[in-house]
Amino acid sequence: SQFKSEIIRSIKIPDEIQILLPLANRLNPLEKLYAWKTFLAENRTDDVNNLPTTTDSPPRPITDDESLLYDDSQEHTTTTTNLSLRNNRRRLHEIITNGDENTFLDQRTCMEILNENIKILDMFTERLEKICSNWKQIPINTILDLFPDIKYIDHDFEILRTLSNSKGTENLKLILDYWKDRDYINHICQGYINMISNLNMSYDKICDMSNKITEIDIQTHGYKCCIYYQYFVSSFLKQHSKELLDFISQYSLSNELIAFLNLLSSTDVDNLLQAVNDWDETLINTKTVLDFVMLKRFFVRFNQEINVTQDHPALSNSVQIQKAFDRTYNDEQFKNIFDCFEQCSASLTSIKRIHLELTDKELSKRKRISDLMKNITFTFIEQSNKFNINIQPQSMCFNDL
Repeated sequence: SQFKSEIIRSIKIPDEIQILLPLANRLNPLEKLYAWKTFLAENRTDDVNNLPTTTDSPPRPITDDESLLYDDSQEHTTTTTNLSLRNNRRRLHEIITNGDENTFLDQRTCMEILNENIKILDMFTERLEKICSNWKQIPINTILDLFPDIKYIDHDFEILRTLSNSKGTENLKLILDYWKDRDYINHICQGYINMISNLNMSYDKICDMSNKITEIDIQTHGYKCCIYYQYFVSSFLKQHSKELLDFISQYSLSNELIAFLNLLSSTDVDNLLQAVNDWDETLINTKTVLDFVMLKRFFVRFNQEINVTQDHPALSNSVQIQKAFDRTYNDEQFKNIFDCFEQCSASLTSIKRIHLELTDKELSKRKRISDLMKNITFTFIEQSNKFNINIQPQSMCFNDL
C-alpha cells in the first residue's frame, strides 16, 4: 500500500475537523478533573431524564455505510415547547442491546455534542468562580455539591491550581481537606476533651476550640470552617506526633474501654488473666485478655507519668500529655499498643461480664467466710513458763581465748 511504500510528508486535516479544535482545546485541560466529569455527567443525565414525550417516529437506525457524524437534526421534531436550549439540541438515544449490556448511542453530530459540553463547561466555570468569590458566606454543602467525590480532592486541585491562581481556590482546598478527614479530626477533638476530663486537668482554650470544631456541619459557612480547621492544624497537626494524635483519638473511639480500664485495679486485671482459661473461647479468647492486660499496664504507666508532669504547673496541658505519652510509648513493650484498642473495645461487653462474675464469686467467698466467722469462737490461751538459771564461775586460760 502507499502507506508502506511512500513517505508521508504532511497530513491535511479537513475543515470539518478544524472547526472542532477550538472547542476541544477548551475542554482538554479539564479532561482528568473528576469534579468536572461528575458535573458533566449529571447535567447530561438530567437532560436524558427530562426528555419530553414525542409523537415522532423512533431514530433511524445506523447502517454500515453511514457515519456516526450523521446529522438527523432535520428529521425529528418535538411536540413540546418552552424547552431549554440544551434540551432542544438533545436527541433521543438509541438503545442497542448487546448480551447483558445496554449501550446508548448518541445520534448527534460532533459539533452538537461539543457545543453542549461547552455550555455545560460555562455553567461549571461560572459556578466555580462564584464559589471562589463567596466562599466565606456560603455553607459547606454548596461547595460539596460541586466536589462530591471527596476522595479525589487532592488530584482535582492539582489541576485547578494550574488553571486558576485565585486565593479562594486555596481556601476551598482547606475546607475540603477538613471535610475529607472530618471523622478523624472530630475523634481527636472529642478525644482531647475526654482526656482532659479523665485526667482531671483544667479546661483550656484547646478544649473550647475543639468543642467548636466538632460542631461543624454541612450548614457551617466556609469562613468559620476555614478558621477552625486552621486552628486544628496549628494546635494539633503541627504540634504533635501522629502516634499521640492516634492515642488522643482513642479517648473518643474507645472512651468506654478507657474509663473501664481506669476503674479496675491491677489485682482485678490479674484475676481476669488467671480466669480466662476457664471461659468459652467463643465468648473471649486469651489474646484479647492479654491485650486488655497490656492496655491496663500502659494506662497505669501513662497516668503515673502524668502525675510527674503535673509537678510542673508552668507546662500547658498539651505539653504535659506529650511528655507523658512519649515516656510511656518509648517503652519497647508498648510499641504495638494501638493494635489492642479495637479488639478490646469490640469485646468489652464480654470482658465486663467475666469481671462481674469474678467479682460475684469473690463477694460470695467473702460472705461465706463471714458467715462461718459468726458461728466460730476463738479462745486465746496464754501459758507462762519460768526458768531458773544458775551460772557457775569458771576459770579461763589463754588457750580458751
